[in-house]
This record gives sequence, structure tokens and C-alpha cells, in this order.
Amino acid sequence: MPSCPPKVLGEFKELVFKLLLIGVVAMLLFGALTSLLGQAMARPLNIVVQAIQQLASGEADLSARLPVRGHPLGLALQQAASIARTAPVQDDAH
Repeated sequence: MPSCPPKVLGEFKELVFKLLLIGVVAMLLFGALTSLLGQAMARPLNIVVQAIQQLASGEADLSARLPVRGHPLGLALQQAASIARTAPVQDDAH
């Protein structure tokens, strides 16, 4: 079995160290990105959960509206709901 020269063995150890370091840094970055993305996705859900808990406890302001932000479809729905709330009610029963 041939032995490796010390120079080759040193270069190999250096390469292994660099690859491990790159792997650790990549895992830390991926973990941080995943955490930030998870928080960004959970924040709107937490607002809805708090509103539902207030409704269930009986202490909620029933005239309050949840904020709708961001997506154009959501903003259009919010505007439509606002128009529906302010539209006059017609009573067809005579």
C-alpha cells in the first residue's frame, strides 16, 4: 500500500476543512432564511387566531375588521366588502 506524501495529505486536510466550513455556513444561512420565512408566514395567521380567540371569549369588538394587506386580490375584496357594508338595504317585503 503506497503512502501519501505529507504535502498531499496536508492539502487534503485543508480541502476537507474548507468544505466543512462551507457546509456549516450554508446550513446556518439556510436555517436563518427558513426561520425568517416561517415568521413572515405565521404573522398573519397569528392575527387571525387572536381575533378568533377574542370572538370566542365574548370580548371582541364585532364592528372591527381584520386588516387586509399585500395581495391585490385581497385589497379588491376589502374594497368590495366596504362597499357592501355601506350599501343601502332594500326591503322587498311590503
